[in-house]
Amino acid sequence: MADNKNRIALRNAGGISKLIAVMNNYGQYDWSLAMLVCQVIWNYCIDSVNLYELISDSELEQLTAVLVDFLDEEKLFGITNNMEDNQILMTEEFLIWEEFANVATNLLEKIEQFLDTVENLQSNSFLPQKPKTRDSSTNISFSAW
Repeated sequence: MADNKNRIALRNAGGISKLIAVMNNYGQYDWSLAMLVCQVIWNYCIDSVNLYELISDSELEQLTAVLVDFLDEEKLFGITNNMEDNQILMTEEFLIWEEFANVATNLLEKIEQFLDTVENLQSNSFLPQKPKTRDSSTNISFSAW
């Protein structure tokens, strides 16, 4: 999505939330659709250094959760590191899922890299810190420890 006008239109229409919902609701039944959704989101944020300008914090959390869930081979296909039976690895569904996994992994790595950068900047006090939490049972701030 090289066209900034289209990015703005997608953002204003709540497109990212809708794409995440489509992937979450239908992606596990249609890996080609899930791959297409990931590619659209990847293209949407490819040139951005600050993903928060394009995607809200809650959307990033939802997207990350869906990607992590959908990239879990063991959960989806029962594949473990010491499997000797490679029969499942040759199924059409698994081969399509592998294509999805390539795109989804790139998107997840971009998100994680961005979040790590934000966390590092916050820890160096360049960005506002998250509010200090309090232990409600003692009403003592953890920052006092």
